[in-house]
Amino acid sequence: MRSSQGQTSFGEHVSLAEFLIKLQPHWDGIVANEHEALEQSIRYYKEAFAGGREIDAGNQQIQASYLIAELSRRIGDYDGAKQYFTSTIKVGQEFIYQNRHDQSRTQLARKILELAIEQGRANLQAAKA
Repeated sequence: MRSSQGQTSFGEHVSLAEFLIKLQPHWDGIVANEHEALEQSIRYYKEAFAGGREIDAGNQQIQASYLIAELSRRIGDYDGAKQYFTSTIKVGQEFIYQNRHDQSRTQLARKILELAIEQGRANLQAAKA
């Protein structure tokens, strides 16, 4: 059922967001909207990235760095995004150079590097605006 504000009700609550907001004081880690979910994702990936936990060197490391950069850009943290786009590009270039004789191993890194350069430019433009 939709409310007058266009939200779908959730059980006895006006919306799922209202339900989640009421749970937040009692349950750490609950997010009530997309922005909070993106922030939570960034924190999780930064912790995993910094600790080397669950992220192997190479393509996984490049992917994680790119993901942190892209999520940071999407929430407007342009400085954080710049830091991780730069890291993605640097680590990606090193990985591609070290494995230059194995195209199959560097294919994903090349694609992520291409995206990081493109999105890094977009991030710089957004930061200037």
